[in-house]
Amino acid sequence: MSTTEPQCPVCTVDMAPTFYETAMIYSCPDCRGTFMPLDQLQAITNNETQPRSRDEHLEALDRASEKLPLLDHIRAPIPCPWCDEPMERSVFDDSSGIGIDQCAAHGVWLDPGELERAEAWREALRSGLSAQ
Repeated sequence: MSTTEPQCPVCTVDMAPTFYETAMIYSCPDCRGTFMPLDQLQAITNNETQPRSRDEHLEALDRASEKLPLLDHIRAPIPCPWCDEPMERSVFDDSSGIGIDQCAAHGVWLDPGELERAEAWREALRSGLSAQ
């Protein structure tokens, strides 16, 4: 890539480094998607610096029980913001219903709102709630 900052794989604009809670991530100013190393995603979702309400936990579990939109299953792989190689589409925590795109070498892409959903999902599991 010709820029020093990674480019958004959706909008192709430069992403800005920013802190989310205590983790450094890259955020797209246009679409609000986020990219980060996998260990940062794990740190964010395992940390309860801003615990969510029971209602948010239940909503995360309800969303997880829904089928992913058809578009998520058929969309073309998006490129890694750092190396431009196609990322692999998978589901966060296997049963969360939250689609993520992963580059084995550089990290994970989450569409807008998915980072918050991933946090709520993990918090719900820690609080003893489970998907129906």
